[in-house]
Amino acid sequence: MTLNSDALSGPTVLRAGDSIVIHGVELDVVEDEGEGGSKTLVLSGTALMEVGSGAWSLVADSGPEKGQVIPMVDRIEIGRALECDISILEPGLSRKHAELELDGDQLILRDLGSVNGTFVNDEKIDEATLKDGDRMQFERIRFIVREP
Repeated sequence: MTLNSDALSGPTVLRAGDSIVIHGVELDVVEDEGEGGSKTLVLSGTALMEVGSGAWSLVADSGPEKGQVIPMVDRIEIGRALECDISILEPGLSRKHAELELDGDQLILRDLGSVNGTFVNDEKIDEATLKDGDRMQFERIRFIVREP
C-alpha cells in the first residue's frame, strides 16, 4: 500500500490531491464541494492492511465515497472515533456506533448502543444477520452488503 508512491506503515492523515494504491487499486483523495459540507470516511491501518482477506464487502452508497468497495475482515468497528476501523466523521454517528463480524460464513451487524440507531433495509436493529444486497444505514451514511 502506498501514499503518493511512498509505502504506508500505519494510520495517516490524507489531504486533497493525495493518491493511495491498495493492491493495484488507485484511489484519489478529493475535496467534496457538494451541498451540506463534506463527510469523511477514514479506514484505519488495521482495515487497510487486511484489504482483500475477506470475501464479503461493503459498497459505500452515499457521500463522496459512493461506489468505494471495502473488503470485510473478521471484525470491523464503525463509528465517529478515529480508532474505529471505519471512521465516518458524521455528527449523527456515535463514537462507536456498530460492528460487523464474520461468524463462519455469516456476516453479523450489531448496534453498539448508538444514539441514532443502526438500520438494515430501513428497519432499526440491535443485531442482524446480513445477506447480499442488504442496505445498512447509520444516520445518513449507507452501505450495500455484497456476499461472496
